Amino acid sequence: MRRFTPLRPAPDAVLARANPAAKLLAAAILMAVLFVASGPIAPAVVLAALLASLPLTGLGATTLLARTWPLLLAALVGESEQAGLWTLQAGVFPENRASVAMHLKAGFREVGRREKLGRLNGAWRDVLMLERRSPVTGRD
Repeated sequence: MRRFTPLRPAPDAVLARANPAAKLLAAAILMAVLFVASGPIAPAVVLAALLASLPLTGLGATTLLARTWPLLLAALVGESEQAGLWTLQAGVFPENRASVAMHLKAGFREVGRREKLGRLNGAWRDVLMLERRSPVTGRD
């Protein structure tokens, strides 16, 4: 199991002395707003604002996404159950072990593999099919 490593912002960043957990929470909130925004323009505006603010925090986009993505997936699961959705499905390249592990941890299970379904860098690739059935919704 990989150990948790603390966020290490660039020391010369404007917000470098701010609490990294607070910055992560703020980023998670912005990312959540991005995913649940209702208008077609709103997600692009939120994403642009988030990307524009990254140099101020001293955190890289890759680090920020790696830390916030599991939070977003957990939020998606919670929102889907509140909305009455019974099944969530995901397709992930098998080589993306981090994403597969994150989905499994969020309650997804592997239901199959579709051959040459996704295209990456000009080559057709297999895709793992994952799904999560709600233990709350859809049970009569």
